[in-house]
This record gives sequence, C-alpha cells and structure tokens, in this order.
Amino acid sequence: MASPVVTAICQQIHPPTGVTHCASAYFTYCPTSDKGTNRLPNLILVRATQLEVHYVSVELKLELVERFPLYGEVESIAVLKSRAKRGQRDAVVLAFRDAKLSVIEWDDFADTIRTSSLHCFENDPGLRGGHEVFPYAPRVAADPQGRCICCLIYHNQLAVLPAMDVDHLESEKNLSKGASVGNSYVLNLEKLGIIEVRDYVFLHGYNEPVILILHEPNPTWPARLRERKDTCWLTAVSLNFQEKIYPVIWSAKGLPSDAYKLVPVPTRGALVLCVSIIAYYSQGQHFAVGVNPFAFAGEVPQRVELDPAIETPSVTATKLAVNYANNVHPECASAISKGATRSAVFDIELDGAQYSWLDYESLILALKSGQLVSVHMKTDGTNVKGMQLSKCGSAPIASCAAVVGHQLLFLGSWLGDSLMVNFVPVHSTGETNADSASPESSPSKKQPEEDPIDIETLDEAQLFGVDLAGGRSSEIDYHLRVVDVVQCIGPIRDMVAGAPPEAEGITQHTSLSPQLVACVGSGRGGALAVMRRGVVAEVLIEVPVPDVEGVWALHYRGEDEIAPLISSDSLTHSYLVIASSSDTMVLESGEELEEVTKRSDFITTETTIFAGSLFDHTRILQVCRSGIWLFKGTQVWQQIPAETLTRETESTKDPVEGPQSDIEPQGNTVSDSGKDPATEVPEQADTAGQSIQEENDQEATMDVDIELKKSVDENMDNASSQSSLPPLHMDNTVSRFGKEGLGESPAQSDEEPPERKTTSMSPKEASSMNAGLDETSIPTEGGDLPDRSDPPDAEMAEKQDRQASDKSTGLDDPKNPDWDDFDVVMEPESDMRQAEPIPEQPVETMHVDMGGDTPLPAPRIKSASISDPLMLILLDNGEAVLFEGDLESRMLHPMQNASFALMQLPRENPLAEIVSCALYLDVSLWLNEGAPSALFPAPIFCIVCRRGGSMEIYDLPQMECIYSCRCFSLGWPVLSNDSNEGGWGDVRLEAELEEPMPIIAEVRMEAFMPPYPESVEDVASGICVCGRPTLLAVLDDGSVVVYRAFRPPGQQVAFKRVELEYMGDGGVGTLDAGGSIPAERYRMVRFDGIGEDSPCSGVFISGVTPLWLVVSENGIIVHRLLVDGAVTSMTPFSNVNCPQGFILAMTSRQLKICSLHKERLDCPWPCHKVALRCTPNKIAWYPDARLYSVLCSRPIAFRERMSEEEGGDTHSAAAYAVAEQAAKSKGYEEGHEVRLMMPGSWTTPWLLPLEPNESGMSVRAVHLKDQSDGTVHPLVAVGTAFTIGEDYPSTGRCLLLRILKEQEVVGSNGAMEESWSGDVACSHEVRGPVSALAVLDGCLLMASGNRLELCAWNGKGLMRMAFFDGPVYITSVNVVKSFVLFGDLHKGIHFVWYTYPTSGHDTTPDAREIVLLGKDFNHSDVHATEFLVNGTNLSFLFADGGKNVHIQSYHRDHPDSWNGRRLLSDGGCHIGHHVGRMIRMRLCCPDGVNRQAAVYGTMDGGLGYVAPMWDQGLFERLINLQQLLVRNVVHHAGLNPVAFRMRHRRTPKALGGGSQHGKPPPRNRILDGDLLCSFWFLDRIKQQNLARTVGTSRQQIVEDLQGISLATSFF
Repeated sequence: MASPVVTAICQQIHPPTGVTHCASAYFTYCPTSDKGTNRLPNLILVRATQLEVHYVSVELKLELVERFPLYGEVESIAVLKSRAKRGQRDAVVLAFRDAKLSVIEWDDFADTIRTSSLHCFENDPGLRGGHEVFPYAPRVAADPQGRCICCLIYHNQLAVLPAMDVDHLESEKNLSKGASVGNSYVLNLEKLGIIEVRDYVFLHGYNEPVILILHEPNPTWPARLRERKDTCWLTAVSLNFQEKIYPVIWSAKGLPSDAYKLVPVPTRGALVLCVSIIAYYSQGQHFAVGVNPFAFAGEVPQRVELDPAIETPSVTATKLAVNYANNVHPECASAISKGATRSAVFDIELDGAQYSWLDYESLILALKSGQLVSVHMKTDGTNVKGMQLSKCGSAPIASCAAVVGHQLLFLGSWLGDSLMVNFVPVHSTGETNADSASPESSPSKKQPEEDPIDIETLDEAQLFGVDLAGGRSSEIDYHLRVVDVVQCIGPIRDMVAGAPPEAEGITQHTSLSPQLVACVGSGRGGALAVMRRGVVAEVLIEVPVPDVEGVWALHYRGEDEIAPLISSDSLTHSYLVIASSSDTMVLESGEELEEVTKRSDFITTETTIFAGSLFDHTRILQVCRSGIWLFKGTQVWQQIPAETLTRETESTKDPVEGPQSDIEPQGNTVSDSGKDPATEVPEQADTAGQSIQEENDQEATMDVDIELKKSVDENMDNASSQSSLPPLHMDNTVSRFGKEGLGESPAQSDEEPPERKTTSMSPKEASSMNAGLDETSIPTEGGDLPDRSDPPDAEMAEKQDRQASDKSTGLDDPKNPDWDDFDVVMEPESDMRQAEPIPEQPVETMHVDMGGDTPLPAPRIKSASISDPLMLILLDNGEAVLFEGDLESRMLHPMQNASFALMQLPRENPLAEIVSCALYLDVSLWLNEGAPSALFPAPIFCIVCRRGGSMEIYDLPQMECIYSCRCFSLGWPVLSNDSNEGGWGDVRLEAELEEPMPIIAEVRMEAFMPPYPESVEDVASGICVCGRPTLLAVLDDGSVVVYRAFRPPGQQVAFKRVELEYMGDGGVGTLDAGGSIPAERYRMVRFDGIGEDSPCSGVFISGVTPLWLVVSENGIIVHRLLVDGAVTSMTPFSNVNCPQGFILAMTSRQLKICSLHKERLDCPWPCHKVALRCTPNKIAWYPDARLYSVLCSRPIAFRERMSEEEGGDTHSAAAYAVAEQAAKSKGYEEGHEVRLMMPGSWTTPWLLPLEPNESGMSVRAVHLKDQSDGTVHPLVAVGTAFTIGEDYPSTGRCLLLRILKEQEVVGSNGAMEESWSGDVACSHEVRGPVSALAVLDGCLLMASGNRLELCAWNGKGLMRMAFFDGPVYITSVNVVKSFVLFGDLHKGIHFVWYTYPTSGHDTTPDAREIVLLGKDFNHSDVHATEFLVNGTNLSFLFADGGKNVHIQSYHRDHPDSWNGRRLLSDGGCHIGHHVGRMIRMRLCCPDGVNRQAAVYGTMDGGLGYVAPMWDQGLFERLINLQQLLVRNVVHHAGLNPVAFRMRHRRTPKALGGGSQHGKPPPRNRILDGDLLCSFWFLDRIKQQNLARTVGTSRQQIVEDLQGISLATSFF
C-alpha cells in the first residue's frame, strides 16, 4: 500500500525584528553634499535574515530607505570605506556560513542594492583541515583606512580582500559606484603558529594594514586554572599585498584564559576584554584595570581536616565554603592582575559586552546586564597612560553598537527594543559642551540631575526599561538622551492565540480570528506583545443608514475667522456629508451631529460623488453627477452644470489675442451694460439696503436677456476677425500661480457697473433641471427661458463658440458680448426676488450650450480631485476638466491650457481616454527642481492615467508633461520616463499580453512629511526618505500597486515599486449586485494623524477587504481592516467626542464612527506592547474566565534558603553553600511568579510567587475530569523546577490553580464590580522539572524530565495512571485525540499512543498504558513540535537546534519504516531562526475539510507557518513555478534560495541538526512561500511568461497565491 505524499508550504508572515548586527556607512550618498556640508552616514541594520538601510534625518530620527530580505543569515558585517576623493561611497561586506562573502553597494539607477562581488571559499576542502563542524561563524573586519577586508573562516584561515586602486575608483565612469575589492586569497594562520583564533581587529596608525590576533595556542578550562591559566596570546601581523609577505611585528603572551574580545584604540594599540579585567596592549606598552573583586588574588584557604568525630564533614565543608565563597585562589588569578589597578566601577562583568567609540578617547561598553559603562582613555599624544571607567546609564541588553556621526550612538538588541541615543559631553561641573550638543532643531530639554530619563522618551523608558543618564563621576562624561526607538517583538519565548477582549464598541467580524499574545523582551524591557494581522477599530457610534455610498467630513471656517496655525488634520470637522444612491444628507458637527439638510442649499435630491473644502476651508465643494456646487457655509456660492463642462473648454480651443480692458470684473466677465451677467446673490435676511423687486421687473429682465442674445449673434462675425484672445482661465482674476502662464492681473476699475436684472431659481430646482431633463423652463410672469433641448444650427454653434471664447477677455466692448443667454442664477427655495448683487457673495452659474447639428448626450461627472485652489473633474466620456480657483472672488474657472491633454487627446484617440486622474500638492518640493520660491511655494501636479495603460504627470499651471510611462498598469518594478517617445500604449506589449490591459480604476499621489522639519538640501537632493512622493493605483481587478519616487543620476524623478505584503485577494474588487461597489466607487482616502496614542498617516482603500496603507519612517506598510462587511467609503473625522477618529460607510447599511486602539500601525503587524517590567517566560489563555496566565521572573530581594541537612555529601553541601553565599552577597535573586492578567486593561488581579530556587517552566489551562464524580473542572496547571546546582538533582512540582470570581461593592451607589483571584487547589511533587503540560482523556499529561506521566484528578490531588520513559529531556508535548507527540532535547521526536479500556470490566490503572509507535532515529535537537492535520492524515512537524523545520509521518506499512518504528521524513526546510514556540491553527480551505497548520515564533522576533497543501494540482503548479523563480528573480547579495533552504540536509549534530541514518529527506516537498511571493512583484509580462512555461495561465497562478493567502490569514 503506497503511503500518501505529504506536501506543505513554509512561509514567513512577520519579518524578524531583533537587531543582530549594525554599522554606519555612507552607503546611499556621499559624505559631503554639493554645497560642501557634512552629512550623517546611513545606519545599516541586520535582523538575522533581513538587511535594512536607514537614513538619519536632521532631527536625529531613523527613516527606512529600503528593506531587503536575504536567503542567508548574516553572521558578520563590515564597512569598506571609500578612499576616493570625489563622490565615492562606502561598500558593505556581509559574511554568511560557512565561508561566503558578499560585497554590496547602492545602485542609484534602481534605488536598491547591487552585488559588486561574491567570494566563496567553501569549495576548497584543504581549508577545512579535515574538520566537518565549525561552531564559530565567519567574522569579517575592515581596515580603518579602507585598504582591505579580512574574514576569518575555519578557525585559522584568513581570507583577504584587497581594495581596488584609488586611481581606478576616481575614473569618470566609476563616480557613481562605491568602494570595491579585487581578487581575494586565503592566508593560512597556522603557518604563523596561530591555531585557535578568538578574535582579531585592524590596528590604527600603521602605513600598512596590521591585524592584531587574539588566540590560544594551548587551551584550558576552569577546572585546570591552577595548572594552566594564562593561555592567550596577542600577535600583530602586517599585510603586504605587493610582495605577499606577512611578518609578525610584535606579540604578547600570558593573557588571561577568559580573554575573548579585542577593541582597537583609535590612537594605537588595542583593549583586551576579559570577564574581570580590561587590559591595554600596544607595541612595547601594556597595563590592566580590574572591574570586580574576582580580578585580584585572594587569600589562601586554610587547610581543614574533616573529622567526623568532631563535626559532620558536610557541616565543616559548608562553613569553609561560606568563608571563601567570593575568594579567588592566588594560584588561579591571572598574572596581569598583579600590576592591575582597581577601577572606580568595581561591580561589573565584561563578558558579552558590546562596544563603540564615541571619540578618539572615549569608549562606551554595553554589558550583558544592560549597564552602560564609559571608558575614558588618558592619553599623552599617541601614548595611552591609563583609563577611567564610569557608569552612564542602562538600556536593553545590546547585541551590537555603532556610532553614527559625532553625536549619535545606536544600541542594537534582539532581547528588546533598539535605541538611537544622542550623546553630549558633560564635564565635572555638569555643563554640556556646546560644540557636541545636538542641533537646536532637536527636541532636547535639560532634565534635572535626579531624573535620568528625557521627558520625550518617558513612555519608551517605562515600557522598555530605558534608563539613560549622564554620569558625574569622571572629568569628562556623556549625557545620553534617547531620540528614537526601533521596536522589537523578540525573542518570542512563548505565544498563545487568545480571544479579543469583550470591550464595548469593538467591531466584531464574522470571521474575526483571535489575537496573538507573545512573551517578548527580557528584564525591565520584558512585555507582552499583543498582535493581530489586521486593524480592529473601536466603534463609538453605530447608526443604521440605508444604502450609504459615500461619506465626507469637511472643515469650514468663516472668512472673518483667523486661519489656524496648526494643520487642518488636527482641527474638528464642521460638516458631514452622507451620500446614498439617490440622495444626500448633510449633518453639522458639534458636540452632537445635527442634520441641516433642509436648512441648507446643499444638493440633496441626488447622490454626491465628492465633497471637500477649498480656499483655505472658506468654501465647501459638492460634486454630483449633474454638476458642481460651491458653498459659503450652507449657502450656495457657485454652480457649474456638468453638461457645460466640455463646452466651456471647447469654446476657447482656438483663442485669439485682443486688447485687454482696464476694468477687472467681479468674478466674471462684464456685459455691455456693465453688469456681471453670471453673478447673482441670494437674498440674505439680515442684509441691509437690499430691496425686493416686483414680479414685473423679472419679466423685464427676461426681455433684456433675449435682446442681448440677438446682439451676440449680430456681432459674432466681427469677433471672428479679431486677433487671438487670452485663454479662458486668464480672466483677469488673481491666481495663486502668479503671472507665469496665467497672465498678469490688470488694475481694477473705479467705475461701478450698471445694474442688470437676471432670472433666478433655487439650487434644488437647478439640480433637477441639470440631472437629465430634456426640456427645462423657469416659470415667470413674463415668459420662459429658451428651450435648451433643441440643437441650434451650425452657424449658431460656431458663433456661440467664438462668443464663449470672448468671455475670457473681460472687455467692456460690444464686440465681445457675455454669455447672457446661457446664464442661470440660483437662490434659495423661496419666492423669486430681485436683489442688488454683492460682489463679496456672488452666485455664479456656468452654462454653455453644446451646439452642433446632432444632439450629444450630456456628460456626467465620474470623479473629482482637489488640491486647493485647483479642482480636477473626470467625466464619464473619458475627458477631464481642470478648474482654477480665484482667491479674491473665491470662484472656480476652467484652465484652458489643460484642454489639449485632458479633452482633445481623449477625443482623437480612444487609448488616450482618461480612466483616472488626480491632483498632487508637492508639499515636500520633491518634484520641484531647486529650492522653493515665492512664485511656487508648493507646486501642484496633475496625474493622468489613460485607457491604453499609460500614466502621465503634468506640471501646473504650464500643463507641461514632465513624466510619462507607457503601460503603467503592467506593474513595472521601476518606471521609466517615456515622455519623449509619445503614445499611450505599446502595441508590441499589448500583443504579448494574453489578458486585456488592466484599467487603472483610481490613482493618487501623496507626500507624507514627517512630524519634524527636513533639511531643504536633503529634500532637493533626494537622499531623504520621508516626503518622497508616493504613487498609488488601484486596478480594475482589485490589485494595488504602490510606487515611491527616487532621483536617479541624470533624471529628475523615477519611481520604484514598493513590495507590499498584500496578494491582491480581491480586497478592493467589485461585488455583485447584492452589495455592489461600482468601479467608480473605488476610494483612496488620505488620513493624517489618526489615533491619539500612536498617530499615523497614510491612505485608506475602501472595498471588500479594506486596506490601511500606513506611511511612516518605517516605510509603507499595508494592514487589513477587520470589519464585518465591505466598506464603501471612509473619511477621517474629528470632533470633541471623537478626536482623531474616522467614519466607515458599510454595505450593511450602517455608518460607524470609530477610533483606533493603542496598537502601533507602523509595524509589520498592528502591535501593542504591554510593559511588565520583568521577563515573561510562558503564557496560557484561560477561556473560562477570559484571562491570561503568565509565568514571569524578575530580580527580587534575596530570600533565605532552607538549611542543609547534616550527613549529606560533602562536595554537594559545599557547592550549595557557595551558591547561596554568592546570591546573598549580591543582595538579590531571580524570583519567579504566576500572574493572572485581564486583556484590555492588562491589570494583574492576582499573583502567586514561587518558592526560592523554584522556576516556572510551563503553564496550561486544562479541563480535568474528576474521577470520583465525573465532573469537569477548569483549572490552570503550572509546572515548575527546583534548580539548586549540578550536585543536586533537579526536581519539580505541578500546581493546579483554581480561578475564583468575586463581587465587590464599588462606590457609594452600591455598584458591583467583578474581580478575580486564585487558589492553589493541588501541589503535586515529581522527580524532575515539569517542562510541558497537556490534557489527555480528561487527565493531566505532564513531562517531568525524561518521563511522560499521566495523572488523574480526584478533586483533591493527582494520581499517576500511566507513564512513558523518554531518552533525555522532553521539551514539548502535543496531543491529538489519543495520540501524543513529544520532542526530546537530543534524541528527536517520539510518537506514542495512549490506550485505555473501552469496556467497564477493567478500570484499574494498570490497564492504561502509553505505547511507542515510532520515533526519529536521526536524533535531532528538538526545540518545538506540533501536529499537521490534513483531513484524516497526521504529520509531525518539529524545529531543531540547527534552525531547521522537518516534517515526518508514521507509515507502518512502508518498507523503510521498520514496521512503523521509524518515522519517515517527508521533507525539511532551513528557516534561519531558532523556533521558540509552535501553535496549531485551523486553515480556511475552500473545500471545508479540517486542516490545521503550525504557526511558529522565532527567537529573532519573527513569525512563520508551515501548512499542509490541500490540492495536489495546486502544489504541482507552484513547485514548478518555484524552480523557475530561482533563476528568473534577482536575489539580494547574490544568495541562492535553494542552497539556503537545503541547509537542513547537511546541518551536523554538533550544530543542532541530526545524524542522517538512511536516505536524505526528499526534495521539492515543501514550497518556499517567500520565494513564491516574489512572483507577485514581477511585471505582468514576466508573470505571463513564467506561467506559460509552467503550463498554466497567469490568472491561475494569481488565484493560487491568493487562495493560500486567504487560507493562512490566521490572525
């Protein structure tokens, strides 16, 4: 019988967050700018398998330039400094196991990294010296003068990479490149007598590169210190590349055996770090300083005779051990300690320290305890005379450190958050050196000396345990101030999927997955990380509103109100416009929302497609399909019918010049009578001097209009013979764009225009007229308006064209008449009145007859975009109209010079039809060449996307095309500028496409400025990140593409695609008729400052799966909005009751006013860290009380131990006494405790401290069956361990806690409040540490050391029912029904089966047993295990110590399984991270079959999953695609993904892997999800070609990837 083939997919869903390496380098730009000013270097961060490049702003904040995933774990990093004098940048060298080096540099043309050279030394077996296991990773170091790079491989082989010649680097063709290296070679250090190398560095001050090597020729260990102690040597070797000779120039012997690290001194020599001593060595000079009492020799213990007759030997040994617990035997003390001096800081240990030089004389050490120590070198010229140590604060435990510039120190950590620290020299008087202080723009405030934490980092300090302060003990010290924090959610020791808190107002989703709570951090930086893969909003108010299609919150202020100095995003909104499919509702925002629909002139009889504010929030814009309305408050100000939009521009298509008048009209042109024919002000009730005319006056007005129309016809021929007039938008009004391209505004005339009477109608009547009625008339006593449905003849149309063109001149000339017969003026719904026009409050209606012999369908408005004072209107016929606002009259007028690109081209070529367009206000001045000026304080650009797939960017007001990209919708990785080639499509590419060219449903460009000012020079040069234009587009198939601008050499701008972690799973696609979101309803809404605790900015995309695109210093991150139903529209909203919130319009006929929680959205997942100020070790979710049980440890005051019993082992008694005395001398110990925590508030209602020497090992919420009465009891099980020392066996106990609910009276009103407490129901002692807990058949299954024990609960205690003896030490236990999977620390996994009697005849405990079914004979070091469930098939997943995951299965009938005793391997995958915990989650498969995947958390702060595949055809397509992607995708740093994933096949047992006894694991059984995701970021041409090679279609591959993404959306 053939066993089923097990296939799976492994993918990383959260990148690693712990910083393992860091370095500063001028990587993306040169050290000096064009103006000669110095810049801060880049900060390069390594997070295990991810490389990050950061830019440091002028406010000392980190801005992410780019993030690069690597198919390899970076073991070491170094910077090769450029030696060229002109425009050269540094290069970065990365080292990978076992012996690979990648030299990378920055590529300006693609805005990414480029591999300049690769060096692999793994193919030479002679370098290994016959060894197969090398526990030490390759270590790379760079010469301080940039002359070479060296890498230590295979213990004592030194790979040398000489730098290229400087003259070659300075050639013209290499000006844009970074430093590079030449041919590499290997230097065998064994020939120099160097065998075991511990560390090496480059020394300063030599003409040739000199390396100082710390090595140990004859190793020793602590038990032999009395015979062999000072075993380390120092050897300085000079590297001569010309003659290939390597002389030893000086050496030193007799260093302590615990010397482990070298620190090069910038002047000369190096520091040697030992555990208790810091020593300085140079050529001919050395001295040492002791930092704790163990650095110096103590007393010689007296000789003691053990006489049982006098005293018990164990008691005698205990007394002696207590007296000499902290004594160092003179024969064990190092020889250099005899001449060492005692440091002022005498209570620290230097092992595991990280260092960085602050200047040439000052060094900072970050110790393993988090303490920061400053080391000041006392120098005399280049000679070092001594050193002085002082404490300068504490921080999270550092894994690396680097100085950025001359005032910034970065402390990287993978045990907590990393810190960017500003250091300022402080003298003994406490005064700060002004030269070293941070810039005035930095937000620094002088704090009192007793307050060690800066006020701006108080929150971070409370959460992450930051305690930075300047010391005052030395002559020169440093004041440290945290300026930025890099968040870390590692190491993940444990995690659990818990239900979200039942807080009032939280939006609930029908498929809302649980939140993930992880134990992260260490020490005072310990915390609980509460994460979810999407954003869950808190609903404040939920209002049922039927058929909501759009919602807009608007700002408004009166003209007499002073404009606020703060941004509009922090202001409260004034109005709320809600649009349905047939009408519009308007609400006024105050303390409460009040409907003002009937008391306003807003158009409410039809739906609104856009609303906004113009003219600095003094006017409100409402756009409907039938027209445009401008309001002053709630009163109409201007109307532009949709049917006149194309005609207005047509009428001035061929303008002729003419003389300009000295009279400036008020908001429009002036008629023959001197009165503005298109201006009418609705009557105001409180306007003084405004008379009401009689109805017969209105009749006379109509007669005048008809006569003026005849005058227009008679004078049209004369107008045609005049010279060209200015375009329509040059209407003698003052424009914000100035004179260039718009004409100079003439002086105003002092003449008062004569009166003119017009016919008026209400705006609602006009709306009904413009909504598509064929015949519209305004009833008056004197007659009706002309019938606009009858098409005029051709001659009349031509005259009307010229007439409309003449309007733009603004002349008071009979030859240039107004549009009198096309004038419709509106006033409120009241009786018809005549009023004197008030120029300050005009109501203008632009209405132009279409003309022509054949009636054309009236255009309808599709969408609108504004950028004060411009407005861009997109019509449903593929044309667009651009309007310019007049700041004096506050009216909108069309811009004629935009008609060719926006109207004429779409008519001439169908491919040039506009499908989406937007306006972009370049607030960062990034697209503007040079510095800002008064003429262009903030340029505005127009983005146009055409049906042929092209995208164009026009500079306004000149309407000059500065950028054009053909086939933009294909998703190119880098957009090229095709503005010089022309055309709107590529026939060749379109012919290659098997699918239609995607249509861009909506486009938008935004710039998000940081909350601090940027340097103008850095913005202009393009090196800064924040403020770069971000181009966003939504395609008609639901895909979202995002580009970010960069500045390549020789070009003004280019765009690079941002790789979003979003598969385009139809999230913004259209719905069916039941809940449809039309294509024109795609809405990308910008939001700024949403959220009070952690404000964020970005773009929200409405749709079936709403998306938050958060733009911050950490890049562009996408999050899903977890909400029940589709979102048709979203708008930011802020008032007194909902500050910095937002409103969602749902297809479920609801309107939700929401706010965000405390989660940070500028992270890969929305995350909220709950500070514990201790180390969380284990966590469990207790669903019955909706509480979390957390095992924590923290330093507490020393507690006395029980006295040792007499008569015990003498050696054990002495060891026990030494350990107790050592802890007592410190004054503190590590105390463990059990906490109950409430989600939401995260308070601790109950706490249980454990006993001294007792450690919490495991915790689990269990439901145990009482064997006496059959009832089920919910309990919390806690497993502990007593660890006294190596001479005592480790025991443990299992605690069963009963959670109790209590009612308390709160307040004087007698209100009841619930509270929770705990009680120890049982304490069961076992012979080993309880490392894992589970529930099996209503009984408690515990792992005690190497034994599995099954215990039954009888209501009072535990009774052992069955057991199974494992090999060494059980690390994890998993249960599915009656099957048990457990992993051993050194002996692989075991699969056992629990059998019990099924009948009632035999109920004795002996009838129950645990039987071994199969095990792993490869004996891997197992860290975590979990089941994989695929329907009725079970597979076993485990993670080993070699950073691999393996899948095995049980097949008894397979010939290789040895009758089932041997588990068969189904594949493996190297992930590059140690796994701390696995949890099982259910897959959302389309077939509904029960399938469960394993989600794992890593010690580097990342998350991933391994899931079984449910479709064999799907697997075959993707595995073939995966093989193609290996060869068709550029991999960063030249790494091979196949070689990286296959490392599990050759990881030796000594490195945590297994011993291969038999066939190696099969290949191509596990899909690489990370590699498959790269398919999504290819352009569609490459996607199609790859899919065709696989034998399928691109659409099929996309659906496959989207299906996997949806099925694995666990959180």
